[in-house]
Amino acid sequence: MTPRYLAVALALALLPGGVTPAASLPSLDAALAQEGPRMIAILKKNNVKNVAVLNYLVSEGKGKLSPNAGTLNRSLADRTEVALILGNPARVRDQVGVYVKASDYLASLSVKLDPQMPSTRPTFFKLPAEKFKPGWAGVRGGPDAFLYGEARIEGDLSKVHVTIKAFRKAEPETDLELASFDADLTPRVAVELGKRTANKALLSRDLGEAIERRRRRSWSRTFATPTSRPTPTPRWRRSARSPSTRR
Repeated sequence: MTPRYLAVALALALLPGGVTPAASLPSLDAALAQEGPRMIAILKKNNVKNVAVLNYLVSEGKGKLSPNAGTLNRSLADRTEVALILGNPARVRDQVGVYVKASDYLASLSVKLDPQMPSTRPTFFKLPAEKFKPGWAGVRGGPDAFLYGEARIEGDLSKVHVTIKAFRKAEPETDLELASFDADLTPRVAVELGKRTANKALLSRDLGEAIERRRRRSWSRTFATPTSRPTPTPRWRRSARSPSTRR
């Protein structure tokens, strides 16, 4: 190793966090987009033709799961609907129909239906199919499965753990595991959670990471090996006329 590269390695090693930053987690949207095709494949394998997405339950730290965690409960359902629709295969006969905003209709009912209570699950499939909003014009027949999720936010606001399950008309008391993953808790998600303090903490964290990335780039440019460049032609030589062109 040359002295120049040795200096670069030493300088980067002295930076906070070392030369190799920890692997960053994907955003919620990116993680759901990755899980979309997998969830569709699992639903299709279990003979599900149409699925309705319910609002998520959300908890923070050691708190209990809640259906009222700002707008995050609804936005997670919206994100999942998009992930499922985009995760469908191109061939129509291989697609799983998606019903959207199902919790809006359930909220208007006089009877409270809870997806986490197996005793109420058969009632979901007795509701009129025309009351559910299809994701596109070709979705018909009503949902034969309901999807619900849980989002558990770490107390230090470092990440959120998401679990997605479904229950089917054929076996309403049995959960079908669809996805489980960790995602980065971005400031946008904190705003949807309704926490101003969380938003400020995350903005400070993101600002610190941006400063660190800038410092690393600065060190890299300082100790980088200069590239060889051709020697520029003097101006007097470029302007001089060759003897062959003189009259």
